Amino acid sequence: MPSQQAMQAMAYETLRHLQANVPGVLDDHDIEFVHQARVALRRLRSLQKIFPSLVPHHDRENVLSRIKELAATLGQVRDLDVFLTETLPPLEEALAMSTDFTPLKAALARARQHSQNKVVTALTSPDYGRLLIQLLAGLHAPQSATEKPNGKLRDVARPGTEPAPETYQKFNKTLAITGSGGAT
Repeated sequence: MPSQQAMQAMAYETLRHLQANVPGVLDDHDIEFVHQARVALRRLRSLQKIFPSLVPHHDRENVLSRIKELAATLGQVRDLDVFLTETLPPLEEALAMSTDFTPLKAALARARQHSQNKVVTALTSPDYGRLLIQLLAGLHAPQSATEKPNGKLRDVARPGTEPAPETYQKFNKTLAITGSGGAT
């Protein structure tokens, strides 16, 4: 598969992944939707590093800035979700006899609702729609002869060759940092 088609397939799937989670983020009934929307945005940013032509050059800084901003907005909600569901319960259990967590939980719930409201505003804004349109337009723009996939991808993906040893070292380091390579 030519690199342009591979980029398009990965980008379409990533945009589908993002859009499939938006209704759940807006409904706010399951924290997993926020997490998955963030995963999709991280993948878009990674794709842009490998395939610079994902976003036309004249829009690149603006689009990447908006993706990063949206990811940060979702990140505020996700951080509070993790604290409320994974960090606080063991603390509450361990200190239940000596500490009243009600005021803290109420403050965190208010902060989370405030962050969730910011996410809803971002995902229902015309700017979000324009972002999707710009990304899709980039996928349909002819690839510039000067914008080939980044050399790292060519080194790994070239048929009949082995990646350079440093590629494996970098990959192994990434796995060690993320703990088995699963999504975070």
